[in-house]
Amino acid sequence: MAREFWVCEGRETDFERVFGKSGLWAELLQKANGFLGTELKCESEVERRYKAFDYWSTHHHFERFRENFKAECERLHRLVESEKILDRELLLGSFYTGGPDLDDETGLVPA
Repeated sequence: MAREFWVCEGRETDFERVFGKSGLWAELLQKANGFLGTELKCESEVERRYKAFDYWSTHHHFERFRENFKAECERLHRLVESEKILDRELLLGSFYTGGPDLDDETGLVPA
């Protein structure tokens, strides 16, 4: 999954504590089967714009994480919102390079 974030002025350190490689988000993701890693890149210090990438072995593992950790994800989202860390967030998409989840004909993940 790839997302882009615009961080509120002066909240960059707090944002990185939540979404960085060893942050709260990574700690949550590490509890899930099939999670491979997360990456955070500062794309523009002036715009306070970051891109985050979460890597999964399969789409199935990602969907299972969403089901099993829905309450924890919502709690983290509320924390970020209440602390006014983000100006905005954009989901860029989910991308897969192969594996048993993909339809061989279309290359898409079945619904």
